[in-house]
Amino acid sequence: MDEKISITVKILDRSLSFSIDRYDEQKVRAAAKLVDEKAKIYKEKYSAVNESGTQKFDDTDCISLVALQNTVKSLNADAGMMETPLEAAVNEVLDDVDMVLSELK
Repeated sequence: MDEKISITVKILDRSLSFSIDRYDEQKVRAAAKLVDEKAKIYKEKYSAVNESGTQKFDDTDCISLVALQNTVKSLNADAGMMETPLEAAVNEVLDDVDMVLSELK
């Protein structure tokens, strides 16, 4: 049986603490980092203020977009489906942004 460890990750400046199998630590940390980076991209792009002075997208909206994008990818992979041209273009742009962000760090 795998040893459980407690970890804390940050996504959009929110700390999340939970227990996982030690074996999964690197994958969970890498996944949290990708979610955080993609959510920050959405936040920069869509968090403009509208005419009434409220944000169009809040942090929850940004996280929801990341979840939706990743779920579509997962479902396509499970079904052996190819990406649509739009999905491929969006994913290519996000991959480029991820690469640029990793080079800046």
